Amino acid sequence: MNTFGSVYRLSPREHEVLDLICRGHHPKAIAELVGCGYASVRTHLRRIYRKVGCSGVRELMVRFF
Repeated sequence: MNTFGSVYRLSPREHEVLDLICRGHHPKAIAELVGCGYASVRTHLRRIYRKVGCSGVRELMVRFF
């Protein structure tokens, strides 16, 4: 995952959120796991989508895997 994150210049928190999304966690569960708000997780996901050039989790998974 470090290579994927490096290519798209993801922040450490974005890396963490991406890792948990890839493991099948829901954004609300991610918020609890990393100790931040649900809105923050959604913001991280939007930034990941923008950096990767996709529009949602399914498209992100296609690009990642």
